[in-house]
Amino acid sequence: MGSLNIIFLIAGGLGTGEILLIAVLLIPGLLLYFLPTYLAKDKVHRIGIFLLNLLTGWTFLGWIVALLWSINDTRKDKIVPIV
Repeated sequence: MGSLNIIFLIAGGLGTGEILLIAVLLIPGLLLYFLPTYLAKDKVHRIGIFLLNLLTGWTFLGWIVALLWSINDTRKDKIVPIV
């Protein structure tokens, strides 16, 4: 069964317009939801920020905390090793 068949099976009786509307809303929504993770891609705590965003981002407070953490975290290239 192809992936399109699975999508139409899940969508049930939705028409093409409804499916397109869902896709148009879902893609930007997911991009906005994972914005803190994207901003943390070059940060020290990027995995912690990703996990916080993934697990608590839906609460909005968790999303705000992840966003603030990703903005204020130290970049990997700014760390000076102590020799």
